[in-house]
Amino acid sequence: MLWELVRFRAGVERDTDPRDPGNLRTIALPLRILLESVVDRPDLRALLVVDDAEFTITSRTDSIDVEWGRSVGPIDIIVRTDYEAFLDVGEGMMTVDEFVADHVDVEEGAEHAPAFLTLLGAAVMSAGLSRGARVSAASAASPGPLG
Repeated sequence: MLWELVRFRAGVERDTDPRDPGNLRTIALPLRILLESVVDRPDLRALLVVDDAEFTITSRTDSIDVEWGRSVGPIDIIVRTDYEAFLDVGEGMMTVDEFVADHVDVEEGAEHAPAFLTLLGAAVMSAGLSRGARVSAASAASPGPLG
């Protein structure tokens, strides 16, 4: 049922005036679902900032968690992007490489960027796969900004 909600969200026309936390807060659940489809996740904690809305992503080999807001505890990497670009890459309107090159700013923890961005790339790739499909983070790595 959750998968169907994610697919439904992808087909809904965007709100031209997102209100905080409104639209931005709704990123957490679909992102967690997509990240769960990646089988070889890195062990790290990331702060993803989308138009000043913070999401803490805790990635472990056996689990993934996405929380709206900044969690207590150490963060390995801080990545900033914008809502429109985040939706565009999720909907396939731009490639992951274009998204990373033009819309991603790694503010802290650059040494974790390849692992985290490969994880995001694998999640985006899984969005187009059939229900229940799983994708390897390693298979999402590409020569450009991710690799």
